[in-house]
Amino acid sequence: MLPLFIRANTRTPFLTESHISSSWPWYVAAGIVLVVFLPTLYIGAWWLSIFALMISIRLWPASRRLYLTMLLFASGALWGSLIGQQNLHRVLPEQLIRQDVQARGTVLDIPRRGRRSLRFQLDIEALKYRGKLQSYRGPVILNCYAPCPAFKVGQVWQLKLRLKPAHGSLNPGGFNYSKWLFSQSIRATGYVREPATATLLKTANASNRITQLRADIQQFIESRQLRHGGVLAALAVGLRDNISEHQWQVFRRTGTAHLIAISGLHIGMVAAIGYFLGSLIWRHSLLARSQIPAQSVARLAAILAATAYAALAGFALPTLRALLMLIAYFMLISLRRNPGVRFGLGLILMVVLIFDPLAALGASLW
Repeated sequence: MLPLFIRANTRTPFLTESHISSSWPWYVAAGIVLVVFLPTLYIGAWWLSIFALMISIRLWPASRRLYLTMLLFASGALWGSLIGQQNLHRVLPEQLIRQDVQARGTVLDIPRRGRRSLRFQLDIEALKYRGKLQSYRGPVILNCYAPCPAFKVGQVWQLKLRLKPAHGSLNPGGFNYSKWLFSQSIRATGYVREPATATLLKTANASNRITQLRADIQQFIESRQLRHGGVLAALAVGLRDNISEHQWQVFRRTGTAHLIAISGLHIGMVAAIGYFLGSLIWRHSLLARSQIPAQSVARLAAILAATAYAALAGFALPTLRALLMLIAYFMLISLRRNPGVRFGLGLILMVVLIFDPLAALGASLW
């Protein structure tokens, strides 16, 4: 339970200075999470609350700890509401639903092949309907049925699309596809019309270099036609499309399916290898007698190794959390600080939610 709630039988006064200093990230995170469970965003109310609390802190300093706690909570709720409003306002106009439109956009991720189609994400930069430019922008998930062009990450294409609002089934106990789409800021899905008319406008985009590298590694592994190439690609770049059904059955029966998804365990192992190699190389180098201790070099090597591996995994939420925890841990050691586990976990939760408030919708976060 969040530190916002204190046991009734404790003798520690509520909201002491030490309590505020160790628990303030939890209050911000709790405010962001609250937005997920509210029927509406209440942006105006959060702005008014923050303004009133700031005045209250000045007028009644004796109760400033309580007001400060409420201010942190309201600030988190306001941030989550603003991001949610931005996502909600990006709705596919009604006149564009299931109509042929001309779109220009960049391929965001590595296209994934199915039995009869190719599935990929396109970041729409311009959309035209009947020759008129439309205001809709943002990522969409598209299917392309054979024959399809050779879509690659970072390429800019001009395509004819047919789009519809993002939605999912309401089957009880099933995967909430609609919520997942919303958490990924995807507000529309569709398919490519007349793939033969698609025009390649630009072959590469500098902002997608990491994703392009992931695609190249996956293609290299596929070209080797290894027996366990799909598993190797999953552990190397986080792409699990080529794992056979037989292999998945083996992982499920042995209870090891979760090990295929790159997460904190993998980041920790790579960081440990980086720490060991960094320390070993530094101790045996010509700079070993310098003023920089081997432990500091080893920590830096561990962070660099973990960051590189997280990038190859596409900076998925589990890898991002583990990387942030690792960085925070090494920073606290370097500063010779020991704020405690509660502050450390709260700080990481707050940073992840500030970076991506919609992550609160995913079960992976919890």
